[in-house]
Amino acid sequence: MTDEERRRSPIERHVQSALLGVVMLLMGWVGNTLIAVGKSVAIIETQMGGFSAQLAGMYRSSDAQRDLADTARQLDEVRRRIDKLERVPPPTEIEHRR
Repeated sequence: MTDEERRRSPIERHVQSALLGVVMLLMGWVGNTLIAVGKSVAIIETQMGGFSAQLAGMYRSSDAQRDLADTARQLDEVRRRIDKLERVPPPTEIEHRR
């Protein structure tokens, strides 16, 4: 080492130590932040799973369309039966007395 390197060494060492401390503090802060973010993500995923389960049990548009089609079929069947009954001639008075 030269004389100039020896004179700057103690100051450089202090600056390096201070910068190293700052870098370590920043790394610790980043680590803690990442852990907090990871916990938040886990909580959100759990909530989303619950919402997905609720949505799976909901009455969807396709369910409504299917039920509406079933109801329309049943109504058509009832109408056919009523039409069939209305086409039967009414009993005559003679048949009524029997």
